[in-house]
Amino acid sequence: MPPTTPIPITLTIAALSDAEAAALLTQRTKERTMTVHPDKPAPAKPGWQSTEFWVSIATAVGTVAASAEGSLPPRYAALASTVAAVAYALSRGLAKH
Repeated sequence: MPPTTPIPITLTIAALSDAEAAALLTQRTKERTMTVHPDKPAPAKPGWQSTEFWVSIATAVGTVAASAEGSLPPRYAALASTVAAVAYALSRGLAKH
């Protein structure tokens, strides 16, 4: 590879006046200011619109299908569906809390 030649860069640094510095500081403060209302939590989505709901449904359908096909014992299918239902109930409880 041939050697590269440096490219000259000119930087101009200008000092801010007191008014400009104050305006910049005010703008930065406004950008970082956030209003929080802890007494008003964000509304939770309806249950059927949540990902947890659809994962629970897919788990239940999948375990029933696997049990009907014979590749999963009915006891494990029931256990997997129960675990999915309990996990869904807990996640909705946490979402609405």
